[in-house]
Amino acid sequence: MAGIRVEEVRKKWKIALSKYSLESIVVPINEALGYILAEPIIAKTDIPAFRKSPYDGYALTYEPNCKEYKVIDVIGAGVDYKKNISKGECIKIMTGAPVPDSCDTIIMQEQCVGDGRIGTTISIQGNHVSGENIIPQGEECKCGQTVVEPGLCIDAGIISMAVGLGYTEISVYKPLTAAVITSGKEIIEPGNQLEKGQIFNSNRYLLTGLLRAAGINNISYCHISDDPTLLEKEIERVRTSIDTVDIVISTGGVSVGVFDYMPSIFERLGGDSLYRRIMMRPGAASYGCIRERYVGHTKKLQCIWGLSGNPAAAYNSWYLLALPTIYQLQGRKCTDLSVMTCKLEVVLTKKNPVDRYVQGQIILIDGKPIFRPNKLFSGSALLGLQAVNGLAKLPQGTMHYEVGDEVSVIILR
Repeated sequence: MAGIRVEEVRKKWKIALSKYSLESIVVPINEALGYILAEPIIAKTDIPAFRKSPYDGYALTYEPNCKEYKVIDVIGAGVDYKKNISKGECIKIMTGAPVPDSCDTIIMQEQCVGDGRIGTTISIQGNHVSGENIIPQGEECKCGQTVVEPGLCIDAGIISMAVGLGYTEISVYKPLTAAVITSGKEIIEPGNQLEKGQIFNSNRYLLTGLLRAAGINNISYCHISDDPTLLEKEIERVRTSIDTVDIVISTGGVSVGVFDYMPSIFERLGGDSLYRRIMMRPGAASYGCIRERYVGHTKKLQCIWGLSGNPAAAYNSWYLLALPTIYQLQGRKCTDLSVMTCKLEVVLTKKNPVDRYVQGQIILIDGKPIFRPNKLFSGSALLGLQAVNGLAKLPQGTMHYEVGDEVSVIILR
């Protein structure tokens, strides 16, 4: 299968998932943080539901030629004052309190002379007009109006707003489940003694961390050997690990080496391949497929990404190939990562026979966005991942960039 560009991969995933159906569940509003909203939030009442005072002050029926008003009562927030207030009278009112029906104006306390005690008189200062300083009913929204569209990740602000509208529960998309698979006999877990040729299993923690950052917390894990004599046994182990999950992320075993079995394993398990190689560096060794699985008697689609075993390459492939499609599976309204233009901080000279995605940091110098590339461009680089917040795209065919040249940078975090 010939290599394809990143943009073509995105199109393939979108087409493959065009008939993918999202499941929704209802959760209590106090448990909704981090879920993706499945249905619009609709106002159950006007907001605010009554005319209210924006300040501490005095509510009255304004008369242009009247500067003194008698204080007949005091009301605070939550008090619905139903008595009539005659001309020349006022009530002392607190911030957020409903404005009595017989009043049309609020005069701020700072613009009045008098202590505001009941039975005393206040004098208003300055020029005023009828109707000022009253927040009208429905200023923010009207009953029945859609205030939040589905597809947004629910944060504290959305929860607060929904509670303010009277919601006690909310419809959200069902969270995805995932399996992470690592491969290779050179991989060992931290805490063991490294022997020559071995490496710690950093990719396991990289991928589970990236999944959790994307809002996926139900994650199973499996490590398989690349020993050809164990292939049949490992295929069944993979089947057991992935049969109950929505998405699968594997790392290693996707290149063209004699021990690179992961694509064959997924295809043996019914995977329908979308691509086997990407025209990009690092991360050219990447695999993607769709697999049908059954949950009870219901047929569902499973998305599988095979990423490079090299940490920097796997990191790039996650953001460029996997994450946008995972956002689609989650029901997010926006699935594309944001892009900004930055100026380079250093000279870059590198042959780019295919699109190259350079890891680095987006920083601000004198208020202007600057891109600081990592020192190493290698797909096997590990230490640079701790500071990466952007990927600069160097298009195919380019070779040399000077300090200050502009590049397009994908914002990662």
